[in-house]
Amino acid sequence: MALDTDIEILRSIPLFAALSLDALRLLVFSSEKSLVANDEAICGNAPLDGALVVMSGKAKVAAPKGSLRPALEYASPLLLGATSLVVADAQVPRVTAAGQVALMRIPRALFRRILDEYPDDALKLHDALAADLQSFTADLARHARN
Repeated sequence: MALDTDIEILRSIPLFAALSLDALRLLVFSSEKSLVANDEAICGNAPLDGALVVMSGKAKVAAPKGSLRPALEYASPLLLGATSLVVADAQVPRVTAAGQVALMRIPRALFRRILDEYPDDALKLHDALAADLQSFTADLARHARN
């Protein structure tokens, strides 16, 4: 994929939307790209050392063990393992490719580098995550009352 296309895909993912163009360029240039064939595992067999972005294609996310729910299929763009960008050994569900999938792997060390080199972006990201967390906790409180 072209640089501008990759940047637009990342920009469409809420976690990366607040990042500057320079930070997104660094992410695209420094990340690892790969193709995964139909029914091959994308993640879930071991903790991730960063996040994966499904840049094109579809991914099947398995239900938790013991669940009767079938695997859910999601189209790109899809961010997998966002927590793994900041937390070591975060568990992710098993995800397989539904057809050919183009992946971008963003290692935790690269994400840290982005935050260090672009402190204004780090502050914007912090504010966005804080707002998301406040919204999530408000939703939980509403559902707990019902």
